[in-house]
Amino acid sequence: MSLSRISRRLVAACAATTLAAAPLSAQSFTQAPDGGPLYGFGAGTSPTIGQSFVASGPFLTGFSFWLSNEASLGTGNNTPSADQITFQAYLAEWDGTAVVGPLLFGSGLYNGPLSLSQEYTFTMAPLAVTSGSSYIAFLVASNLSPVDASAAVLLSGADVSGGQGFFGFSGDINALATGGAAEWQDLGGLQLGFAATFSQSATVPEPSTGALLAGTVVLLVAAARRRQAATRA
Repeated sequence: MSLSRISRRLVAACAATTLAAAPLSAQSFTQAPDGGPLYGFGAGTSPTIGQSFVASGPFLTGFSFWLSNEASLGTGNNTPSADQITFQAYLAEWDGTAVVGPLLFGSGLYNGPLSLSQEYTFTMAPLAVTSGSSYIAFLVASNLSPVDASAAVLLSGADVSGGQGFFGFSGDINALATGGAAEWQDLGGLQLGFAATFSQSATVPEPSTGALLAGTVVLLVAAARRRQAATRA
């Protein structure tokens, strides 16, 4: 096989691998928290807060919410270290008013927030979703001690998710998942600070794959040149 043919095949293979290994996040979205705080996540208010959205890719790999500690905003008498809640994140299909089907994701326990604007990101193995279908990501306060501890949920001034913000009336995950529309109330069109990351593939090759193939290309081209030189000699 000629050197030029080897080079063309290896370059094509390298290009294909590079495309496969590239980050697949073009269809992801971020609703930046720029609309101010929304109080009401924790004790004495709503134990659940969530954002519905329309999936823009076949696999979801993570989502984020932004929360603020109320004491950091100058509200109440609690110090930031005392005014904390414990919560978990969940994901489910959404029919516009309620959860549909089983929960698709549940996180471990998180504590906080401590700062004025703290991003919480929940990552997962690529989760198959249906592009164009609605889902809801939500946080549930699972520990409302100390008394009156609560967080400020940050609002977004724009909606790029195709959804809206919701309160949940219960802190019981089973009630939220099976109670229907009676467990949920929308925030009047308000959007939460929220982000979601999608992928086109269930598996994304490690970045080292492209580097390994590039090195192989160099070695094979060099070997082909040596063979050509030996043949001419």
